[in-house]
Order: sequence, then structure tokens, then C-alpha cells
Amino acid sequence: YILQANNEVDNLRESLQRNQLRILEETMVQEKNHFYQIIVATPWFRNPQELTETEIEFGPFLLENKPHEFINMWTHELEVLQSIEEHLSSDNQISDNKRLKEIQSEITKIKGVLN
Repeated sequence: YILQANNEVDNLRESLQRNQLRILEETMVQEKNHFYQIIVATPWFRNPQELTETEIEFGPFLLENKPHEFINMWTHELEVLQSIEEHLSSDNQISDNKRLKEIQSEITKIKGVLN
């Protein structure tokens, strides 16, 4: 199967894993400010593929190869999250404290992947 997604790709990877489909290859395409992830998968009933949380979110092959488009997409996402973090931090809104911690956690995760 050749699958293409530009959002909620983590849900797609979880679904592939749950349905005993193994990811054979991943690549990305960038068209202006839009990023498309392309996944090649096949049924695989022996030794099912076990992806980590990080691999589900970022893609096992994309993590390994880190193509230019991958770096661009996650750098952009990092900048967006840092802007939101700055806004929430400056407002000091207690109701957004949980959301702020979630954003900070995601920022840390993305920085770890990009380094």
C-alpha cells in the first residue's frame, strides 16, 4: 500500500500497526508551506512491527533519515509552539497551566528529534 497524509499521521501509523501492516518506507514532499508524508506499508503477520511513541509521532524511517522536508516541517512546528508558549507564559493564566506544560513537553520532544 502507498498512503499519503498531511495531518494526523501518528493515527495512521497506529492504525497500520494495529492492523498488522509493516511500514517499509517513508518519505516527505513539501509544496510551498504544505508537507505530505508518504508511507509504503505491507501486510506482515510474522513478527509484527512494534513502534515506539516517538516513531509513531515522527515516523521510524523519517527519524532515521531526517530528510530536508522533515527538518523544515518540525522546525516550523517548533517555532509555532514556542510562540504559543511565549503567549501563554506572558499571560500567566492559571487555567492554561496544563496546556502550557503540554506545549513545553512537545517543544522538548521536537528539539530532541531535531538534534
